[in-house]
Amino acid sequence: MLVRDVLSRYLQGIPAKNIEFITNDYKKPYILPERLAILLRFNISHSEKMIVLAVSVGVEIEIDVKYLDRKNIFFEIAEWFFAENEYQHFKALPGEHQKQRFFSLWSLKEAYIKACGKGLYIPLDEFWFSFLGDKLQMDRNSPEIRLLIGQSHMV
Repeated sequence: MLVRDVLSRYLQGIPAKNIEFITNDYKKPYILPERLAILLRFNISHSEKMIVLAVSVGVEIEIDVKYLDRKNIFFEIAEWFFAENEYQHFKALPGEHQKQRFFSLWSLKEAYIKACGKGLYIPLDEFWFSFLGDKLQMDRNSPEIRLLIGQSHMV
């Protein structure tokens, strides 16, 4: 309902109830471009009591939101889903920094697989991110696309 209502504001003349969605091979929903006067892309994310919808005209868009007050289950999740070097760096951090690093890495990974349009069809431990001071680095051997802005920023 939220998605249809918001998208209908961009699709002048198409009522919310008439918007038809299809999915790609990886189950990502979209509206067929030939049915639109504009290239409209959207993404939705939710966690606990939060929901975020992002809409873009002309370019792909991805969004991720995480509730940061979960219990210590993140340690077990990191062991299962992070690449080995990510997990080792995460584990070596002081306890008070582990939770923040977990959510930074998890959000980056989720945003990346969403941006590739394949979701969890891309195993999360097959690519990695690392933090070098204030710079973010990504595994250069990743077979998937990298969306870059400038020399040192990743979207």
